[in-house]
Amino acid sequence: MYSFAKLRYLVALLPLTLFSACSLLEEDFETLGRFEGSYIVSEACGGGLTDFYTITVRRAGSNNLIIENFFNQKIEARAVLNGDNFRIEPQAVRSETGRIYDIEGAGVFSDDGQNISFSFQIRNSGINRLEQSCAVTGERL
Repeated sequence: MYSFAKLRYLVALLPLTLFSACSLLEEDFETLGRFEGSYIVSEACGGGLTDFYTITVRRAGSNNLIIENFFNQKIEARAVLNGDNFRIEPQAVRSETGRIYDIEGAGVFSDDGQNISFSFQIRNSGINRLEQSCAVTGERL
């Protein structure tokens, strides 16, 4: 059984714990906000031609980002942020033409979110089989 002194001690620690948790959430929210925006990127895949297009990065909850227009196909790719680094978790996505691709990769923001670079692997097993690695670099518009 808890004594009154122990109970007072626990009650006194509760606000500190909640404040610390809220501070961490605010920091995560601010960190995510630094990277939100549009970036002009160049993408090179499998030794082919370089493609130039715009992506948009937006928040999608705590530590999560959405990269819009991924692979220049109006695909929304989910990524998990850890500091300035992010991981594009393995996921199946649908392109604007209806093709299903499996993607995964990793990247980093630099210069306080002014630049982005990432690499990814993309695969589909349809009639027009595709499997390649791509590298993307870009800067905020």
